[in-house]
Amino acid sequence: MKVRTEENQGQTRFGRELWAVRISMTKEEEIMQFLHENVFDPILNSPQASDELKQGVRYTIMRLNKLNAGSRVRYYWSAIVGTERSTKFARQMRREGFTRFEECIDQFRERFNDAWLRS
Repeated sequence: MKVRTEENQGQTRFGRELWAVRISMTKEEEIMQFLHENVFDPILNSPQASDELKQGVRYTIMRLNKLNAGSRVRYYWSAIVGTERSTKFARQMRREGFTRFEECIDQFRERFNDAWLRS
């Protein structure tokens, strides 16, 4: 994360100054935060998730971390459209009761659109 600015936010009732740090994430970090919150972390943090599923999530994270924002968005859409590997992974996620990329499609489309990529 990149820290952009610090702003004095005033005094607490105890007389100490509060500072709010405005943190600006890169586009890559925003995409990963969304995917961690909605797809990856529920699996990684679940004692019920299979080791195979957790390994698949770790592999997906590793691959995504090598990509720029535009490529991460394309990766997401490729997973939705379905490759041999992604459809098998999506079936396993569903079988084990976890949220798949497909269930986040509306939020992802609204948030990570072409205008956002160009901004």
